[in-house]
Amino acid sequence: ATVLQLRRVNVRRGETQALHDVDLEVAGGEICGLIGRNGAGKSTLLQTCFGDLRPMRGQVTVAGRDPAKLAGAELLRLVALLPQQPQDLLIEDSVALELAANDRRRALATGTTAMRLQQLAPEIDLGLHPRELSEGGRTLLALALCSSHTPAALLLDEPTSGVSTDEKFPMMDTVMRALSQEAVTVLENATKGAKSDPAIDAVRDLASSMREVRLEVSMGKTTPMKRLDEIQLRLDKELNR
Repeated sequence: ATVLQLRRVNVRRGETQALHDVDLEVAGGEICGLIGRNGAGKSTLLQTCFGDLRPMRGQVTVAGRDPAKLAGAELLRLVALLPQQPQDLLIEDSVALELAANDRRRALATGTTAMRLQQLAPEIDLGLHPRELSEGGRTLLALALCSSHTPAALLLDEPTSGVSTDEKFPMMDTVMRALSQEAVTVLENATKGAKSDPAIDAVRDLASSMREVRLEVSMGKTTPMKRLDEIQLRLDKELNR
């Protein structure tokens, strides 16, 4: 069944039209890699799916509900977004305090977030300040906060950004193995053109059903093109400058 659905979605950011007539459907348990060069609208698409941005036209639903009309624990139980700067989610003085605070924010049973972190990164010392963790450690901690309640849709915005080369593949391998056992939709954001993107490569290795969604900028106004194995979303280059 479809969990994440966009119908002719148009989004403006200031004077720029960042998304133009985007159609997309992602099924429950499906993993999609969102690929496109800088400025193609990848982060905008994720933020729209999370409800941070409202379309000027079109409709976005997650599990049949409009995320832009939800707030608080109700929204967080439906859809989760790991931002490009995961440290923005980390505000407490220790890992243990982060885990406990997340349980309260999301109205979860005590210890739920700690169990998720144990699944993702059991080596992390709960007594450390988040600033003392490596980039990969902070990303995994932030992901544990986001995914602790097993949302219907999990949005990862460049999850390996800033993470050392040595950490990238093991980190994404761990993340995908943990999430592969759950009926969660995962939509990732990676930059097209890199020789090898660990976030995408790790998913390909673990999920044979992964689908790539490409955001491309082209000259002139065009409509989205659909194929069985790929969705190409073409945006207006002049409006996207």
